Amino acid sequence: MTSGKAALLIAALGLSACQSVSQFADPLAPDIVREAGLGEQILNSGDPNGAVRYFERAAAATPDDVAMQRSLAIANMRAGDLRAAERAMDAVLASDAATPQDRVERGFIAVRLDDWERAGAMTAALPPDLDTARRALLEALVADRARDWSAADAAYARALAGAENKAAALNNWGVSRLARGDASAAIATFERALATDPKLFAAKNNLAIARAMRGDYALPDGVESDRERAVLQHNMALVAQRKGDAAEARRLLERAIAAHPQHYRAAVEQLAALEN
Repeated sequence: MTSGKAALLIAALGLSACQSVSQFADPLAPDIVREAGLGEQILNSGDPNGAVRYFERAAAATPDDVAMQRSLAIANMRAGDLRAAERAMDAVLASDAATPQDRVERGFIAVRLDDWERAGAMTAALPPDLDTARRALLEALVADRARDWSAADAAYARALAGAENKAAALNNWGVSRLARGDASAAIATFERALATDPKLFAAKNNLAIARAMRGDYALPDGVESDRERAVLQHNMALVAQRKGDAAEARRLLERAIAAHPQHYRAAVEQLAALEN
């Protein structure tokens, strides 16, 4: 499959298709949280909205405390309020206490907002001696957007070398390879991610999609629940439908519904649309 056709198919699949850094707050831990310990327990509490409320109160009580604005930006990013994260991080960057890591996090916010000009500006402003996996991952995404595949591969390799969460870095590298039409390399990369972390659902999902794009609709190894099975079969059905294989799409949707009929309504709606 050519890179153009692969990119079109990925785009056509919508939000349930390939999962990469753009869908998540921090596939690699933000350096500014890990290194400075800024409210790390609160940020990692599992209650993103609760963390937002905490840091909103703290920032309001101490408006000159850049650390609170920084933590508020990360909390909002994890809670999915990207505009609020943007405002908080811009306030950090306007201060004298801004760090290169702040520019990296502002770049990730821009990526998730699809503001690639700003993301590129943030990477261009980084000092050459900032050598972190997070910086490398941001540069890889910007290179992907520019379709500069050699630069992307070099950046992903740096991100992987320095990442604590190597499975997440490999998953994103696999998405890059799939988008450029190299399904074989993408499949191998997703398999490496799952060998590193067998529970990483994003890599399972992406592996299933990459294989389906080549006509292989078998579920990946390590499916842990009926819900996972249903989601994967639904997404493979979308690939089959986009490829014009209605019979395979119908079979996969029926299996998805059978796997998890109470909680997987998307497959029911997709099958009804296919039947009509």
